[in-house]
Amino acid sequence: MDALTATLHSTSDVNAINLPRMADFAARGIAAESGLGFRPGEFLAAYARNHAEATLAAIEASPAIAEIPRLLRTSGGSWEGSSGDLLAELERGVASDCGRRDSNWPRSARAMAGELERGKINLEQAGVVITRLSREAGSGRRRFRLSIVTNVTQESC
Repeated sequence: MDALTATLHSTSDVNAINLPRMADFAARGIAAESGLGFRPGEFLAAYARNHAEATLAAIEASPAIAEIPRLLRTSGGSWEGSSGDLLAELERGVASDCGRRDSNWPRSARAMAGELERGKINLEQAGVVITRLSREAGSGRRRFRLSIVTNVTQESC
């Protein structure tokens, strides 16, 4: 009961600037720190670790998306092309490095475009930005730019 009382009393004292996603939850977690015997900042540190682990798990759930950071590291931090080009490039990397492809691997350019769309937020949180470019002249294929904006340390294989 003391922890609840301390939380309710401290909630209005929490600085609401720069709170992460789920700001109300984060504010209550910060307010509960002292009542639960934690040092200031421990809640946000744990929250950030859990968020990073969830992001990594979501990236690893898609074998093609999990290969994108490695592709970017080996191509100077940036890559441009269509989703079909990206799929072919990733397949070359997987074939040369690991010699295997997962059964969840995209089988077409359209499937790769869907993987990019679904993985966009998690990749951005891991430091990879996906930018949609104009369509190719003549073919009409959608082009993308993928770039690293922070150091991505994830390894595959």
